[in-house]
Amino acid sequence: MLIKMRIRHFKCLSSELKNALIELWEQSVRASHHFLTEEDISKIKQYLNGDEAFIRIEFLFIYENNEFVGFLGFCQTSIQMLFIHPNFFRKNYGTSLVNFAITHFELDKIEVNLDNEKALKFYEKLGFQIYDRYVDEFGFVLLKMKR
Repeated sequence: MLIKMRIRHFKCLSSELKNALIELWEQSVRASHHFLTEEDISKIKQYLNGDEAFIRIEFLFIYENNEFVGFLGFCQTSIQMLFIHPNFFRKNYGTSLVNFAITHFELDKIEVNLDNEKALKFYEKLGFQIYDRYVDEFGFVLLKMKR
């Protein structure tokens, strides 16, 4: 079977797209972010459901044969989030999204949770390097990376 990959750009999200994004986010986080507690996930999900979470963020959604498999959120030149559905881990969808974002939107920055070692290695492979760190509003240490 021929796999057809498609990337779509959204400057704002409908309620339906936002719900699909949050559902995929939670599935991805539960499969890959073992350093987060249930309380952490609940707090972040509540924030994502609020009105403030996606202000000024644009999105790239990636599809395989019309099935939503992941997304990348960005603002200006910075990647804000990247999540892939667990059924599609390690199939290069994350790499495809980041490379597309770099090429078409000149994104060159990302922030990665200090405890997310896999993400840190992933971005390092794509040419990002740590240049700073800070503590976010949820109490997590984030590493600032730049290409």
